[in-house]
Amino acid sequence: TPKYKPIATTCAVAALTSARTATDFVCVSCAPSSELMITECHFNSKEALWYAFYDEAMRIWRDIVLEGIADTADPLERIQILIENDIKHKLGNQVFEGGCFFHSMLVELSGQSAALSSHLMRGFDQLAGLLCAWLKQADQQGQLKENLDFDAIARYIIVTLNGAAALYACNRDSAILDQTDHELRFYIQQLQK
Repeated sequence: TPKYKPIATTCAVAALTSARTATDFVCVSCAPSSELMITECHFNSKEALWYAFYDEAMRIWRDIVLEGIADTADPLERIQILIENDIKHKLGNQVFEGGCFFHSMLVELSGQSAALSSHLMRGFDQLAGLLCAWLKQADQQGQLKENLDFDAIARYIIVTLNGAAALYACNRDSAILDQTDHELRFYIQQLQK
């Protein structure tokens, strides 16, 4: 069974796109122990509600996608673990109802809220920075070919993961996840000496 119950991304979208003010909610959350917790919540604005969803999604994302990374010293292995955790454990286990929360929000917020879109992009930029740091470390260890553009490589990995999330959300075909994992592994192998 998955470690987390799926959380709905549609609630955050509905709150932001609703014509009327939607700041009072009954919040339902499922702890990893499957205990259902119901609380009444008030948010000062729709944006405050969205930020609360975002923070919870980030907490869940970190728990799943970064699991096992601290256990390895090899920076390329860390990248492989992150990719596998994202594809197989986050997407494959359908942690976020309706697909990847972050991808869904990027699509929904496009052109609607510059502040929220910028907040999402900062998260992707931080992930790119982490991947770059690991690539630089691998380079310093002599693992990589010369003259690689680490920023471009990191962004390619992120774009590929988001593309897989979009395609997988359409039909839940596990072959998409398997192919993405396989191709990203092959891509990373091509960077090595």
